[in-house]
Amino acid sequence: MRINKLLLLCFLLFFTLPSFLHAQFISKDIIIGDTTQVHVLNTENGDRFVGRVTKIVNTTVFLLFKDTKELEFALSEISSLVLFKEQKSGGTSRGPVRNADYLRAKAEYEARNTGKDQSAILNGEEHLFFSPTAYTLGKGKNEFRNIMVFYNRIDFGLSDNIDIGFDLMPLIGVNVFATRIKAGVPLSDFVNIGFGGSVFFVIQPNNFRRRDVTGTTHTYGTATFGSKDKFINVGYGYAFPFASETSEGSTLLTFGGALRIGKRWKLMADFVLLGIDDEPDSYSLGASWFDDKNRFDFGINTFAMPDDDFSAPFIPIPFISYSLTFGKK
Repeated sequence: MRINKLLLLCFLLFFTLPSFLHAQFISKDIIIGDTTQVHVLNTENGDRFVGRVTKIVNTTVFLLFKDTKELEFALSEISSLVLFKEQKSGGTSRGPVRNADYLRAKAEYEARNTGKDQSAILNGEEHLFFSPTAYTLGKGKNEFRNIMVFYNRIDFGLSDNIDIGFDLMPLIGVNVFATRIKAGVPLSDFVNIGFGGSVFFVIQPNNFRRRDVTGTTHTYGTATFGSKDKFINVGYGYAFPFASETSEGSTLLTFGGALRIGKRWKLMADFVLLGIDDEPDSYSLGASWFDDKNRFDFGINTFAMPDDDFSAPFIPIPFISYSLTFGKK
């Protein structure tokens, strides 16, 4: 009996000894998949890589290096994995974390990403189809968007809370140009508020010398409730024309939301209600397909027309847009 127990003890030591000999420093504060973190990976060979761990598959760690190239490391190659701020400040981890903590991090990562594509990072939550939300791009992150070929817009994240943007729609005989700014602030994990404004210019090149320029200003406030995976958005604003024959303004009430339903899919609804009775309201329903940098939004945009002027109360128009996310966050 003693011999059997001794053999069992030797068997256990044989398989557990490598994990004690191969001690790794892995920060307990690392959240795999968090795009706001910067990770430092040190190898047993003395190499140092600064990037972000995107996923762990079996015993392979994937590190996004310089936001362009994904490197693969076997767990046995890694001597330490810490947050950049921890290494810079001398480290906040208390002692070495061995393979057990690697298994904890892997389990937490898999639990958070059950049913989701690990490489598909949600984007586009800064707006619905047309109306803005209280979310912002983040410092250094930018987006180009093209709607139905003709309408182009680009947004820049000046800081974590402020975005600016520009729109251009060149048409025959008429050009539309716009400039925008938006600020967003999180009040809690599930409540965000935002404020912004935009100015739209309508320019007729043939009459530009005669200052034939009209346009519209739009100021608004918005509140977004929920998480970026699923939220409801409510906004209220006021728009009024300038340099035109009429000076009548209009209130704009926006309501909508988004729901992530799959690895690279989300549903969206976007309703715009105007305060002028003889102007059409807009109702948009559709979906969005996305990966880390690209996104396609498509659906049906329905205009509710006044009954006195049109035989059909609703005019449905299909639409599609393409967005490209670039820059660093």
